[in-house]
Amino acid sequence: TWEKQWTMAANAHQSTAVELMEDRVARIQAELAAKEREALEVIKEDLCHWLADVLQLKINGGTFLETLDTGVALCRLAALVQQSARAAREDASVINVPMETVNCNIKAEKGSFFARDNTSNFITWCRKLGVEEAVIFESEGLVLHRDEKRVILSLLDVARYAERVGISPPQLVRMEKEIEALETQAQEGYRELSSPPSSEPESEEAVSTEVPVVKHNREVSSPLSTRATPSPGATPSTEATPSTKATPSTEATPSTKATPSTEATPST
Repeated sequence: TWEKQWTMAANAHQSTAVELMEDRVARIQAELAAKEREALEVIKEDLCHWLADVLQLKINGGTFLETLDTGVALCRLAALVQQSARAAREDASVINVPMETVNCNIKAEKGSFFARDNTSNFITWCRKLGVEEAVIFESEGLVLHRDEKRVILSLLDVARYAERVGISPPQLVRMEKEIEALETQAQEGYRELSSPPSSEPESEEAVSTEVPVVKHNREVSSPLSTRATPSPGATPSTEATPSTKATPSTEATPSTKATPSTEATPST
């Protein structure tokens, strides 16, 4: 019986641990989803300001999908990017914008076949432009308001390409460019600091600056090297100064011991 009780207790403990883990995962997922919605709202508001500026639209966060769901505004955006690319054709940094006409029915009604056709033509143009497939939305996602997230991300990617042909970008894209520039400067500075020193030979100017240091070292060591050490039977020089107290003169200074004369000393 004790084995059954132990097994039941272990199973209960395990199920409790699993429930706690599942609850924790659910809370983390809910927090991530809330943060994602907040980020999308920020991007959407920025895109609304941008579209209102470049297309002269009356659009805000509450009417985002309602203003775009016929596809007419999107086709106008594609035509604007093409026009800016033609004007900046001589710039070597300009991307290759697809210049095929994006067919658009300006009288398309919401939810109609023509609204889907307009949206599909814009999506095809986005693929040719180079928008990432992972963020491109389907026509039903915009026309039926089913996929606001991908609509936002697709338009943000189009705005990045539009900035490269001279169209004023949204604030978020401008901030991305500034961050990239700062990162590039930081990487260049790091490469300069980590690069090995140059192995070029020293210039004449560099060599000449070291000569006084060598002369100074010789002057410091000269008193010790010029002091003469008398050897047995040798005649001391008149120029040698035996100590700092003796006054140098041309005549020999008498000492307690007889100074050998200049004449030859008779040998023993």
